[in-house]
Amino acid sequence: MIEGIIMFNENEKFLVIDTETCNTIEQPLPYDIGYAICDRNGKIYLERSFVVAEMFLDRKDLMQSAYFAEKIPNYWEDIKNGTREIKSIFNIRKQLHKDMKDFRVKKVGAYNMGFDKRALNNVIRYCSKSLIRWFFPFGIEFFCIWNIDKQIGSPKFSGVSPSLGWSVVRVSLKFMPSLVGAVSGV
Repeated sequence: MIEGIIMFNENEKFLVIDTETCNTIEQPLPYDIGYAICDRNGKIYLERSFVVAEMFLDRKDLMQSAYFAEKIPNYWEDIKNGTREIKSIFNIRKQLHKDMKDFRVKKVGAYNMGFDKRALNNVIRYCSKSLIRWFFPFGIEFFCIWNIDKQIGSPKFSGVSPSLGWSVVRVSLKFMPSLVGAVSGV
C-alpha cells in the first residue's frame, strides 16, 4: 500500500465531512457541519448539512470570530429554504452515527482531517461538559484528503500507474464552502 493511501473495497462507502468553525485555530468549535456518504466511484448516496444550534444561536460572541462570519445572514436563508438544518450537536452526532451504521461506513475523510476531527471532538466535549469525549463511533479509520492529494500530485508519485487503481476525484458538495475532495479507486 502506498503511504497515506486508504484502500477501499469495490462496494465500500465512506463519509466525507467538512466543518466551519468559530473560536481559535487551537480550539476550534464547529457551527457548520456538512457531510456526504460516497463510494469510490464518486457516487453520492447521502448529503447532509447542519448548523450547530449551541454555537450558532447560543454563542453569538464566538460567532463573531467565525471565518465566514460575514455569511451568517446566508445561513438563515439556507435554514429557511431547507438547505441546512439547525440541530443540537447531540442530534447531529446521533444522525451521523445512524447514517454511518445504515450505510456501513467505517472510513471518514476530510480535506484537513486532523483539524475537523479535533473541532468535532472539541464541540462535543464542550457541549456535554466532557461527558462525551469523541464525536465519531469507535473503530473508525480516518484519512486526510489533503495529504493524499499532495502525495499523489507530488513528483514522488508522478509515475503511479492507473493499474494501482488510484486517483483523486473532486466531489463538489454544494453545502461545503471550502474545497473538498474524495479519494476514489478507478
